[in-house]
Amino acid sequence: NGGGDQMPPPPNAPLTSGQLNIIRQWILQGSQNTTCTHICSCDTVNVSFASVIYPAVQTFCLGCHSSGSVQGGVNLTGYANVMVYVNNGTLMKSIKHENGVVAMPYNASKLNDCTISKFQSWVNAGAPNN
Repeated sequence: NGGGDQMPPPPNAPLTSGQLNIIRQWILQGSQNTTCTHICSCDTVNVSFASVIYPAVQTFCLGCHSSGSVQGGVNLTGYANVMVYVNNGTLMKSIKHENGVVAMPYNASKLNDCTISKFQSWVNAGAPNN
């Protein structure tokens, strides 16, 4: 398969250190099939482009929407390109799976509520390049 043991396999972006820490904590707690509580609280107050939004874009979007792969004519590489879709309203509509737009990620599960809430919080704050 060419991806070796890497998960997720290329061309998908590797997991962030935050995502790896959540998985590590879950394993250390016994890998129980329970809901996430204290280790995964959803902080929608301290949302920045560099530390929250763009890592999510890299993980969920750039496999199809980067300079090297511009599916649907959409390029989300970097802040300026992301802002095109923030400003025309399609970014939030797409990730919320609203009518009139193509649901994103394409042919995949909707992003979790916390991730969508973080995007919405960032957009509501004026989508700063922070």
